[in-house]
Amino acid sequence: MQDQVLQEQIKTADKSLFFLSILLGSICLSWLALDKQRRGLCCNGKAPDVAGLRQISSVLVVLALGYFFCLGVKGRGEEGGEVNFWASLLVLLAALLRLGELLKDG
Repeated sequence: MQDQVLQEQIKTADKSLFFLSILLGSICLSWLALDKQRRGLCCNGKAPDVAGLRQISSVLVVLALGYFFCLGVKGRGEEGGEVNFWASLLVLLAALLRLGELLKDG
């Protein structure tokens, strides 16, 4: 029984690492978009369109935060779980609002 619990915890940690790497990837895409804008401004005074990069980055953020929200739902009954639930919900909602704005503008 203890081995099964340990295996579940390891599986959750592995998935969390995966989704954290997705968040890091989205940060890299945002960095690339900003760098591309800056280079355009420096070269010709016009910022190139980077809406596609920003949208992809935002989708990745929503994907990862959706996973962490699911963890928050599962752990809601544990000590500190209620705070984690609401924090993950609010962060996910903020990311969804951001994605909605990017899709509307793009």
